[in-house]
Amino acid sequence: MNPPKQQKTAPEVVLQGATDSPTTLKIVHISDTHNDLRKFAPLVANGDVLVHSGDFTDNGTEKEVKEFASVLASMPHKHKIVICGNHEMRMDKQHPGVIEQMLQGGQGASSGIIYLQDTSCVVGGVKFYGTPWNNISGHGWGIADQAKRQQMFNLIHRDTDVLITHQPPYEIRDQVVIGFNKSRWGDPFLRHFVENEKVSVHLFGHVHEEPGVTSHAGKVFVNGAMAWTSGNSYSITLRTNTDKAHVYRRPLYFPKPIAGPPPSGGVVSIKNIKLGLVLDVDWGKKDSGTPVILWKYTGNNNQKWVLEQGDSVIKSQMHGLVIDINTHSAANELTMYPFWGGYNQRFCFDAKTKRIQSCMDGRFLVGEQVVGENNLFVPVLRDDSPGLNFEEWELNQTN
Repeated sequence: MNPPKQQKTAPEVVLQGATDSPTTLKIVHISDTHNDLRKFAPLVANGDVLVHSGDFTDNGTEKEVKEFASVLASMPHKHKIVICGNHEMRMDKQHPGVIEQMLQGGQGASSGIIYLQDTSCVVGGVKFYGTPWNNISGHGWGIADQAKRQQMFNLIHRDTDVLITHQPPYEIRDQVVIGFNKSRWGDPFLRHFVENEKVSVHLFGHVHEEPGVTSHAGKVFVNGAMAWTSGNSYSITLRTNTDKAHVYRRPLYFPKPIAGPPPSGGVVSIKNIKLGLVLDVDWGKKDSGTPVILWKYTGNNNQKWVLEQGDSVIKSQMHGLVIDINTHSAANELTMYPFWGGYNQRFCFDAKTKRIQSCMDGRFLVGEQVVGENNLFVPVLRDDSPGLNFEEWELNQTN
């Protein structure tokens, strides 16, 4: 990889299908304000959407977050999208819904503040995806090992228009100076992803030494770090064909521990009551990525599950892998994957309503027939219950 040429201003970005559209969305990007947003706020340009890509505090204390939230709420931008960075220490142990409530300062959605953590939102037809993971081990959301960090970045939605990360892409405004040594803190996978996927704009921070704008491979990259600057913010205009008043995001769903008849560690089958079929690891395969289907009960180990109440996961007794929502697929199929702690692997079972919900976004687990297959049924996620009892499940203790 060769470092691309750099520039001072961001060109207008025209989204697909919007070449002749009169509608534009102005994004203002800042990052790494480190408890100084009150000082920088008067210098930040106005726009439709303000994006902060992390390190808004030094240590992630409640006092620091409240101060940041107070200043953020006073800024004129209608929509404010925030992710965390490595300096939001301690916060990576909190549920994202709790973090968003802290940032919204008790005002809820009316504050205009949206917190993203491996999640997305749509503003004016523009899809924003935000993720806090970075290379600083021992700090908030820090994973020094690049391969392990890539597992988190693999969750990025491929239909993203604007990607928000704390860490830069490799060799794009990512050079740090420590003493007399220079090194690059960028992530190679992030650069490859942006260069090869739909993403039009990549907003990041983390590296204080190289704020600014770079155009490369038809994409716009912006390091919005303000900590060592006189208060620069960066504006990017996106031409879109959707009313910019339109805002959509799934509500953050607060997980509850899995509950049900068996005690923690008990082995169960999980049956769709309407269909009479149970969750089944397809063909009993032990590979990561194996689909979860619905099949008649045979008593084999590939139909036996352990409900881990502490982590709210559904683990196969056969091989110890857990049920995982494939966020790279538009259909969000359920597959088997090693447990890594993501909310796409956490579920809540409500014994009263007999429903299973995803802790990632609150969608219901429903049994459906595969189109074109008379005898194949699979568990899928749906925003609303179909009302035909296909969303009701039964846990039956087994040996």
